Amino acid sequence: MQDPLGIAAYPVMKGRDGSRTPIPWQAEAHQAGFTTPGFLTTIVQRLIQPGLTVQ
Repeated sequence: MQDPLGIAAYPVMKGRDGSRTPIPWQAEAHQAGFTTPGFLTTIVQRLIQPGLTVQ
């Protein structure tokens, strides 16, 4: 079990892990159509800019 709420409430609640399985947007697309291959590199570069505060 990975669901934090499920872990905290177990055994009363069995968690949401089975409900949180991503459904591919495009089954044949790279990364199931969720993002483009360069997205991670782009977002990381933006996050490490001097003076930028991320909360």
